[in-house]
Amino acid sequence: MKDRVADDLTSPTTPTIPINDLNMFEAHQPRFSLEELRQVLWERNDLKTKLMEVEEE
Repeated sequence: MKDRVADDLTSPTTPTIPINDLNMFEAHQPRFSLEELRQVLWERNDLKTKLMEVEEE
């Protein structure tokens, strides 16, 4: 059992990702979910509308 655990630790089943590849991988990952992005855009548009209304007064 001890040897099997040691073998599992020394030979991972998933390959490790080099640092350069990891940076490329993270660059293509979304920072926000689609729902979070929609909410942020909705709030931005709402604030822009309110600002325009205040500027007109």
